[in-house]
Amino acid sequence: QACDSAFMAELAHYEWMELAVSIRKQTQKWDAVESVENMQLSELASVVSYQYPVHQISQDYQPTESNGPVYLVIHRDSDDKVDFTLITAMTAHLLLTIENNAHLSIDSLNSIMVESLPQLDAAQVIQGVKQIVEQMLEHEILIPYSINE
Repeated sequence: QACDSAFMAELAHYEWMELAVSIRKQTQKWDAVESVENMQLSELASVVSYQYPVHQISQDYQPTESNGPVYLVIHRDSDDKVDFTLITAMTAHLLLTIENNAHLSIDSLNSIMVESLPQLDAAQVIQGVKQIVEQMLEHEILIPYSINE
């Protein structure tokens, strides 16, 4: 309606995504591994972006204008806890690259990211990829994939 806040549709989508992740079935199997060579986005994670900081909206905070894109991963862990992680545009790009390229190896991911960020030093990009992948594995947003499966 005309009186609805500008962020209303995005807030509703965010709430819907939390519900969808909370009831999503998981078919992927994985075991803890020492070193991850291949990874995939967990079926229990969704990368989203909004023009409003929907994760901060409350009775006390209702923005009236957009401050640019906000990137989030809405995810559920092995204890069935649904949460979100605020991410950067680079992390969103990395996660969507993994999602769109089944069972991507770390070497292939590094090559793709170095190519997509030519303005940065390759060693810096590779170090950033390593840090992001480790963090996303820790949060169970990325999961290891064995090519023998």
